[in-house]
Amino acid sequence: MKEKKEMQYNFDMIIPRLEDSIKFLDVENTRRILSSLKGKNICIGTGGSNVVSHFASIVLEKSNDIISLCKEPRDILHMNIENYDSLLGFTYGNNNHGINEAFNKAHSEGLSIHAVTTNPKCWANDIDYKGIMPNERSFISLASTIIPMSIMLNHYLNNTKEELVDLVAKKCLEASQIDFDFNTDENFPLLEIMSGDKTNVACKVLECTIVEAGLGIPLVHEKYSFCHGRSTLPYTHGNSNLIYLINEESEIDDLLLTNISELYNNVTVLRSTDKSILGEFDLAVKSFYLCKHIASSQNKDISAVKYSEVVRKLYKFEGKM
Repeated sequence: MKEKKEMQYNFDMIIPRLEDSIKFLDVENTRRILSSLKGKNICIGTGGSNVVSHFASIVLEKSNDIISLCKEPRDILHMNIENYDSLLGFTYGNNNHGINEAFNKAHSEGLSIHAVTTNPKCWANDIDYKGIMPNERSFISLASTIIPMSIMLNHYLNNTKEELVDLVAKKCLEASQIDFDFNTDENFPLLEIMSGDKTNVACKVLECTIVEAGLGIPLVHEKYSFCHGRSTLPYTHGNSNLIYLINEESEIDDLLLTNISELYNNVTVLRSTDKSILGEFDLAVKSFYLCKHIASSQNKDISAVKYSEVVRKLYKFEGKM
C-alpha cells in the first residue's frame, strides 16, 4: 500500500535530525549533568516525552546505580517528593504547563532540577539538543522522541557522537526492513500488547502512538498477570490482535506463545537481538515502525492525524492540576 507522504518523510528524517542535534550537543555538559544525579531521582514527561522519561529512568538506575522513577508531571503535584534529590524533565519546547508546575514544586522542595530540551532556560542545568534544522512537524513525535532517547542511551554506552549516530541509524534501518506479518480487516481493531520487564519502553511507544494516531484500541497485558485469567478477553472477543514484545526471552515467553497464539487472528512478535537497555531502545524503534505499518495498512498517517478541535482546547490548558 502506498504510504502517506508526511509520515514517510518524517521517518526518513529521523537520522538527519539526530545527526543535526548531536552535532551541536555539548557532550561534556550532558555527561556532567546526568552523572550528577545521585540518590533518588524522578523523571517526568508527557506524551512522546513520557516514553523518553521511561527510558531515562531505566538508564539512570543502571548507569548511576540510583533509584529513578518515571512519573507524569501531574503526579509530582500530588505526591510527597521531599525525600527525593532530583527531577529530570523531558520537554521538546520547554513550554509545557505540567512540566513547569512540577519544576516549581520540586524547586520549592529543594530538589535539583534539569530539563532535556531544545529550548533551555538555564544552560548550566539544562541539556540542550537543538540543532539548526527546522522543527519536526508531526502529530506523533518521532525524531523528537528518538533524539532524547539516544542522548540517554549514549549516557549508558559512552560512545562518541559518530558511534551513537551509526548505532541508531543501524537500528532504524533494521526496523524499516522488517516484513511485519500484521493484517486485519477490522476498521478499528483491538490491539492487545504483551509486555513486561525490559519491554516497557516499547510498550509505551505502542500504547501512546496507537491511541494518539487513532489506529485502534490498545490493551496492555503484563506477561505473568496474563497467566491469571486475562486470556478470557481474546477467547470471548474472537477477533483480537496480539503484539508480543520480547527482550531477553524467558520460560514465560515460550509458555505464552505456545499456548495462546491460537486465541488470536494476528500475532506479531517484536523481538530484540540485543539485551537490557540497548534491547529496550531497539524494541522502541521497532515499535514505531510497526505503528507506521499499521497506519499504512489503514491508509492513515501518524504525522498528519485527523483530530478533533477539542485537541487545541485541551492542549492549551494552564489551570490547576
